[in-house]
Amino acid sequence: LCDRRQRQMCIETADEPDTNNVIGDVFRRFPQLNVSEIARTIGVHKSLLSKYIYGPKKPSEKRTEEILDALRRIGRDLAQIRA
Repeated sequence: LCDRRQRQMCIETADEPDTNNVIGDVFRRFPQLNVSEIARTIGVHKSLLSKYIYGPKKPSEKRTEEILDALRRIGRDLAQIRA
């Protein structure tokens, strides 16, 4: 575990997203997701979303649903692409 001074370094050096939360698990399973763009889409700062993904912070149930809804919308948009 990281203390307050080491927290940012732990976030930046974490190898894998936290699989103990659904948000971290989604980003682990789909590494092609761009954290900055997803954060912009849902209206949160990239560093906050990174903290949700890598574990130092846990999103509320409401925020978790907002993030998952945004990811689902992206999935629907991708599914509608026709060659």
